[in-house]
Amino acid sequence: NAAGQIFTITDGARHTWFDLFSALAKALRVRLRIIPVPPFLLRIPAVLTDLFASVFGLGPDLKNYVTFFSSDVLFDIGKARDHLRWEPEYTDLGHAMEELVAQYEQKD
Repeated sequence: NAAGQIFTITDGARHTWFDLFSALAKALRVRLRIIPVPPFLLRIPAVLTDLFASVFGLGPDLKNYVTFFSSDVLFDIGKARDHLRWEPEYTDLGHAMEELVAQYEQKD
C-alpha cells in the first residue's frame, strides 16, 4: 500500500520554525539571532522578484515562500504510522539536531 506514496517523517512533536532553528543553532554552538519581520514587509520584494524572474522564464514563487516561512508549519506523521508502522527514533529535537550536526561534521 505504501508504494509511490509520500510520507512525512519527523519526531512526531509539533515544532515551529523557531524551535527548529534554535535547536540547530544550539547543536552548532552558535548564537541564534532572529529579527522578526512582519510578513507584509517581505511580500513587496517577493512580488517584485517574482515579476523579475518571470521575465527570464524562471518560476520561483517567492510570495508562497514568504507565506510558508512566516507561518508555523506543523507536520503530521499519522500516515507513516498507519501505513508503515513507523515510529520516530528521536523524540527530542535538540538531540536529533546534535546528531545531525555530528554526522555532517564527520563527512568533511
